[in-house]
Amino acid sequence: MNILICTSNSFSVPCAALNRLRLLSDALNKFDNNVFLCGFNYINNDFVIRKNRVICNLPKRHFFLPKAFDVNFRASIFYKKNLSKLIKRLNIEIIIVYSTFSTLIDPINSICHKHNIKCVADCGERMPITPRTLLNGVFYMQTKALLNSFHNIDGFIVLTPKWEKFAKSLGKKSVLFPALLPRFEKLNNLQSTSKSKLESFRIIFMGRLFRREMPMVLIKAIDIANQKGLSTELIIIGNQGTTLFQRLLLRNVIKKIKKNKNIKITGFLSNNKKAKLLDTANCFVHLRKDDEETAHVFPTRLPEYFATSKPVILTNVEPFSLLFKHKKEIFFIPKTLKPKDLANAFLELGGNKNLSLSIGRNGKEYASKYLSSNYIGKKVNKFLKELI
Repeated sequence: MNILICTSNSFSVPCAALNRLRLLSDALNKFDNNVFLCGFNYINNDFVIRKNRVICNLPKRHFFLPKAFDVNFRASIFYKKNLSKLIKRLNIEIIIVYSTFSTLIDPINSICHKHNIKCVADCGERMPITPRTLLNGVFYMQTKALLNSFHNIDGFIVLTPKWEKFAKSLGKKSVLFPALLPRFEKLNNLQSTSKSKLESFRIIFMGRLFRREMPMVLIKAIDIANQKGLSTELIIIGNQGTTLFQRLLLRNVIKKIKKNKNIKITGFLSNNKKAKLLDTANCFVHLRKDDEETAHVFPTRLPEYFATSKPVILTNVEPFSLLFKHKKEIFFIPKTLKPKDLANAFLELGGNKNLSLSIGRNGKEYASKYLSSNYIGKKVNKFLKELI
């Protein structure tokens, strides 16, 4: 099959979405497909095709529009003008649109119908209602997609069982694709033989410390674990507060971190340096509230954690509670998200080496089976072929 993946993302800005789609492209290419990934940049032509990438010229910005709405609106202008040309030139048989926004889905789906080809939505996050999503246009675009756009497409590639239920409620076929193991998996396998020992029990968190990550729970748990006798340190990978708005949101958290000798922030790291640091962890933490946003998304960082064969601590909420078992692939803490419960998880893993090794090994085995390129590629390939 000749498959085109349409996005509103920029190739010049690294992001989890593009990483997901590149890995999906690689997985599908193993099954005799030709997958072309569309992304944006500022170029002189309407678009340039370089191997399996379609580099698209982003139309001029409308400064009176909110950024999120404007990016999707400009991408839709490009596709309205050029998608038919790409379909004919690349002999496209099916299109995957990576979006939960009507602004992008509707014009692409309409053009697909004109060419009598199928259109599938790869559903990412389902954003909550907040002042920010109301002001930047995200709530409008997403709500319109849920009420209308998704009813008109041919199928769904979904992150979680919650999205599967939604697709089923519309009478649409879907395939579950939570995430894929990262490309540096082999590097971790080599590094896992390292005999270096840490003086402290090292916890690693990867990402930005926004409210949904429950940073204050994590910081308090580190203090409690140290007070109870487990020498504990937290390493935070990722830039924090890169914009004025983010710095304002994170100011209290950053103050707490700077005063805590047991917490360090690395900033941005290359994949190579990140892989080496991840391999030094004793465990990883990913906290989430029990809400609709959590139930609709599978974090791309989880496969990176699994690849190290180290245990991961998660909140016992959907989708994790539907996919994993406590003390088998994952160490769960209650959805109440009390710092003492997280601290007790550190203490148990730090004091029980066999349990820690067992969870880490089982997590890696789960990911190697169900999040592998061969497994996901075969599933999604079968789903797309049946749609055509």
